[in-house]
Amino acid sequence: WFKNNNGAYNQATMVVGRNGIASGATTNLTGTTGIDQGVTYVQFDGITSFSGGTGAARTQEQALRVSPKVYLNNYDTGTGLMNDYLKTIVNFPLSDPYSTVPLNQNFVHVNGGPVGTISPAVLSTNGNNSIVDWVFMELRQGQSGATSVVQTRAALIQRDGDVVSTDGVSPVSFFGVPSSNYITMRHRSHLGFRTDGTYPLTATPTVLDFTNNTVALNGAYPLSPVTASISAMNSGDANSDGSIDSFDYRDWE
Repeated sequence: WFKNNNGAYNQATMVVGRNGIASGATTNLTGTTGIDQGVTYVQFDGITSFSGGTGAARTQEQALRVSPKVYLNNYDTGTGLMNDYLKTIVNFPLSDPYSTVPLNQNFVHVNGGPVGTISPAVLSTNGNNSIVDWVFMELRQGQSGATSVVQTRAALIQRDGDVVSTDGVSPVSFFGVPSSNYITMRHRSHLGFRTDGTYPLTATPTVLDFTNNTVALNGAYPLSPVTASISAMNSGDANSDGSIDSFDYRDWE
């Protein structure tokens, strides 16, 4: 995959030899090399067409990594884990469900790169790291109360609340954005929330535990208390429109 001048990702073929000579057909390539959600992309400076020429690649773009922990409202106080039944359903999505109808009406990807996919092997893991569902993450810039999304990622949530990349184990990575951001967590049937302040992200994963009330969040009731010391996302937003109301009741009927 290659990122063009407009920031979009295009699929192309290029072979780079040890001497730096590249062959293949690509267009509108600028920038850097990097890895995004397990998909490698290469960008070369000032090259608008390529067939057997040479070019110098810039240094690899640094990933900004974050390791959130959050509970959905199916958290079991007895086991300290969430239920992972959903992954056993035959039609559990192996690609980002937020990028397609109907969820993409309310979950809009921004600079998200190629559509995230997972292999069936990712779903074979059991125990604490068993996959529960897909979640949607946003990095936001601006002032509190007037923020805008600069990049999004579809990620996976494990039974113990860890949010990981589409390989089922790695921290969630972002590329080409400012290092300090508000962080938003969203899920298709829960109300989303965001941090009250910005957090600096680096190549070393920033750990944010949203389950134990230690991270300041925006809004009066961003999470629901499960016990005196544990909180989970507010459930019931069946149509993913950002509010729990009579429309959700009709969706559940």
